Amino acid sequence: YGPEQDYLGRFYATFTRGTWTHVHAKFNYQLMLPDDYVSSEHRALDLERDVVVAHYSGPRVKPWELQRGTALDVAAVRRLLFDDSVRDLFARGSNQTSQDRVMDGVLVPGGNSDSGVPESAQAVMWEWVLALRRCAGDL
Repeated sequence: YGPEQDYLGRFYATFTRGTWTHVHAKFNYQLMLPDDYVSSEHRALDLERDVVVAHYSGPRVKPWELQRGTALDVAAVRRLLFDDSVRDLFARGSNQTSQDRVMDGVLVPGGNSDSGVPESAQAVMWEWVLALRRCAGDL
């Protein structure tokens, strides 16, 4: 389970009738959650092979955020659409080396690291860019 799955379970158990079954992490996968925060089933997933729906809520894994704290503007959209070098930015995590994270609304300091974003997360972020490019091509 993750925070969204817990919320949905609590909501539907409180306000509806019937049986609620959890949403498996492969259908609601949050990139780069720490191992001590997720279930063993979540940790066992192969991001590129098993995950059906990934979301980009972590501060280092937003493919549209080419530089941390900088708003998406026309130049950034053009870069996402036409410049393959944006993929290199994903290794660093939006130019962000802090491992700090917000968990359930609380800032959890994680120190600093130059380890970057894992290759599997980079691949999923690049998949998002390619989907954006296909969408733009259909307009």
